[in-house]
Amino acid sequence: METIYDSDNTANTVESDFQLSDNEKGQNTMNKFEDNLTIGDFGKNLVVNDIEFHLELQEYPRTSEDGVAYVYSVSAFDHKKAREFFSLKNIQYAMDSKSGTAYEFECGFLGIKAMKNMRKCHGVKMCSHSAEELNSSHDSVNFETNTYKNIYNTYEHSIEKYTINFFVVCSKTSCQFINCNGSPKLSEGSSTKYFIGCNGWKSGESHRYLRIPLNVNIERLKELFQNYNFYANSTEEDSTSNTALDSCYTVLPYNSKNKKCYFPHKFSNNTVTDGGLIIHKPCQVRFYCITPLDLEKCPYIVIISKGVHAHPPPPPVKIPINLVEDLQSIMNDENLSNLTARKFLTKPTLLTYLNGLSLNSIHPSLNNQSKVNYLIAKEKRSKHPHGQNILGTVHEFMKNKDLNDAYIRKIEFFQILVLCMRKEQSFALLDLSYFEIDMAYKRIQGEIKEWDLVAYVENFQKTLTFARVFTNNKSADAYQNIFAAVFSVVKEDTNSEICFHHIDGKGIGCILADAHPGQALGISLLIYLNNRYPYLSAIEHLKHIYKICLIHFNRNIRQKSEIPTEIKKMMYAIPHLETKAEVLNVLEQIKLIQNKQAIDWVNDKSNITKLN
Repeated sequence: METIYDSDNTANTVESDFQLSDNEKGQNTMNKFEDNLTIGDFGKNLVVNDIEFHLELQEYPRTSEDGVAYVYSVSAFDHKKAREFFSLKNIQYAMDSKSGTAYEFECGFLGIKAMKNMRKCHGVKMCSHSAEELNSSHDSVNFETNTYKNIYNTYEHSIEKYTINFFVVCSKTSCQFINCNGSPKLSEGSSTKYFIGCNGWKSGESHRYLRIPLNVNIERLKELFQNYNFYANSTEEDSTSNTALDSCYTVLPYNSKNKKCYFPHKFSNNTVTDGGLIIHKPCQVRFYCITPLDLEKCPYIVIISKGVHAHPPPPPVKIPINLVEDLQSIMNDENLSNLTARKFLTKPTLLTYLNGLSLNSIHPSLNNQSKVNYLIAKEKRSKHPHGQNILGTVHEFMKNKDLNDAYIRKIEFFQILVLCMRKEQSFALLDLSYFEIDMAYKRIQGEIKEWDLVAYVENFQKTLTFARVFTNNKSADAYQNIFAAVFSVVKEDTNSEICFHHIDGKGIGCILADAHPGQALGISLLIYLNNRYPYLSAIEHLKHIYKICLIHFNRNIRQKSEIPTEIKKMMYAIPHLETKAEVLNVLEQIKLIQNKQAIDWVNDKSNITKLN
């Protein structure tokens, strides 16, 4: 039976106070109820006379054999958020979802119909060599006790931990000398400096040599090498037949998959193992969450804990939902795709949010960077459920294709072609007198290349991007498809064609390109223009609008590391020559050098000169 207090008295209800406080919020209402309510009837066989009132969720709620009830005022919260914030899943104790129950009932304490959700505490996992005080029970958590501090600081590095970990690393690392079965040995070199050598070393042979880090205690290391032997695998027999000489405060959440403790242990039989076995400490404490079906009428949520925990307090691994939402908002205020933990921790928005504090001072669960990595990865999965490759791009395209401000406009699969531009960019393109094709960016792994259409805009005093295309093909046909895609989207958005100055007397008068790879870009543009204006030849189109950018031209030469400086000087001079004959002559001279990079470069440029 779960009878805590046998009582049919339901006069002390929150409902009786609603009429007095319809317009009161927060703490004032809490104080009124705290003064009036001493016994809580929470359904059959669940009556509690130990009631606390709070505005913020208590992650380590106090408990007792008779039960403790926490009443939370949620009037300041949106109803959906209130149910999320003040739920059992945000308590630091692990819950057994399989053995729980949930049902509706008339709550005498709240005076309203509510949902009762019951879950059992799942306990924790501990090292088989745990400190004796971890085997005790608890009904509340005092964060200032040495026991809790030792649990929380378990992963803080110390000289002692560094030393024994280094001993284990040395013992597990074999000597790389041919057919050497020697064991590690602490040796003294010149100037009384110690190092880890091999006991199989002979003069003239190159055996193991490991430097000793500064954070290792030499005297402790000497003791370990002189008095202890290392065994890689600890067993149940080790745990019972030998006494661990150092107390372990490793406490893991129930869902931990670890089979062994993270830390090595010394035993009374002069052995060291690389970690004790992880054991489960079960618990019978029950948690109840009572939520009114109508939070507008009754803005209170009650969480009850009943029983005594038969294990030490779990570490604070759960991040409060409201804090997660704040961090997710900060993550999403910039480009999430390229976000890393290092970038996130230095974001000005986060630093402003922290107001000079460290991240783990906001909540202790954030004392490990892996938690930040987890949140970033989770947010990326939420935003990009199909990843960030071509499949993920197709997903984004299909999801947003009907939006007025869609960014991904076209995807073609005969060649991979993803065109990204907004309507505002289409209208801006109509006003340009020139644009530049830049392929210098390589922000995507693999064979996908980025192709940017950019131009310097006088009004903004900067170069702006008007379209981005991602493609895996660099042929002339591919570039023709790129231009056709860009121009068709502009026509679709603006109902106007892009004009060319040499044909229409207005519009684009020049296109700057980087001449890479060879003639493909120029030819594709010419074919496209020739299809639209067949009364001009491809050569005539090229002469009117196609220009090679000197910056890209010179940069591509500088990147040819195997070409001698004298040859590069000849290459740099080509754009300044006045006739085609002079250009061809220089190209022939460069080919005579018999340098592969130079010959490939000449062949590429020779294809372009064939168009002139």
